[in-house]
Amino acid sequence: MKVSKNQAILRVFIEMLISVRRKVVVLSVLSMMLILISCSDKQAETSDTAPEDTITASADSGKSVQTIRMVVGGIEPEGPENLLPIDPAMFRDWKSATHENFKLLCPQDHAHATSVDGLVRAMHRGMENACRFLAIDMPSQEIVIIYYTGPGQAKEVTGMNYPFYTGDTLHYWPPRHLGLPVMKYLIAKWQQGGTRHEFLAHGLITLLDGSGKNFHRWTLNSYEHNNFIPLSRLAVDTNVNCNHVAKEAAFAASFVDFVVYGYGIDALARLYQSPEPFDNAVENVFDITTDSLQAQWVATLEQAVKILEESE
Repeated sequence: MKVSKNQAILRVFIEMLISVRRKVVVLSVLSMMLILISCSDKQAETSDTAPEDTITASADSGKSVQTIRMVVGGIEPEGPENLLPIDPAMFRDWKSATHENFKLLCPQDHAHATSVDGLVRAMHRGMENACRFLAIDMPSQEIVIIYYTGPGQAKEVTGMNYPFYTGDTLHYWPPRHLGLPVMKYLIAKWQQGGTRHEFLAHGLITLLDGSGKNFHRWTLNSYEHNNFIPLSRLAVDTNVNCNHVAKEAAFAASFVDFVVYGYGIDALARLYQSPEPFDNAVENVFDITTDSLQAQWVATLEQAVKILEESE
């Protein structure tokens, strides 16, 4: 019996899912971090409608933030001008813990102040595994984690509504997933200059945000109940947002995972870097149409769900 090219690729993808467990390792570590530190803050979040852009900022070590540049430009409505000047001196008396090149700072009265040693170690391991997934080197420079008590304090100090990073400093607060600022930081190390296909950036951040969610299950359920978003529409859907993980971001995470396991991280990078319209980019990278790529993705969902559920 002759095996078509699509069938051969599908078979290889399923075999890779069975034999390779990189994603399981990443999610298990980040999920552990989530269990350790994720708790509800008593303060209500000031706003849930204006997330911040994924940004970096460069700052003189003794001064407030000086300059900001976009990494994934224009993907969210709140711009970098929302970031308040942050004076490093305010963190001088905060409790600290260090592991390797990681340093975590939190208020002395933080609910998790007694767990900082374990937290900084877990975050280091989580970034190591995320770097392994992205096939990039682990950053060797000092990484500082500013661990705010919750959205109220974070908003007051930074002016931002969602975890972000400035330079080599990650700004995080519960109850958001710890992997959110980690992946915003790493995605700029993986690919500089942003992407025309922004749903890929959101999907990758969502996939490794530490939530531990089975995005393949979410996608499969939606497909079976006729609530699926076709890939050609998902690629230009402005509702895909890693800060608000609804079905659009879940689908993007599932698709990104499929591409990495079926074709490799280099193929995802080529798609991410392509300046062409999505359909053209797909044909150039995969030598098939967007509909054919979607068919491969959907055909693997049930097996992907099964493997992830068995690993839990």
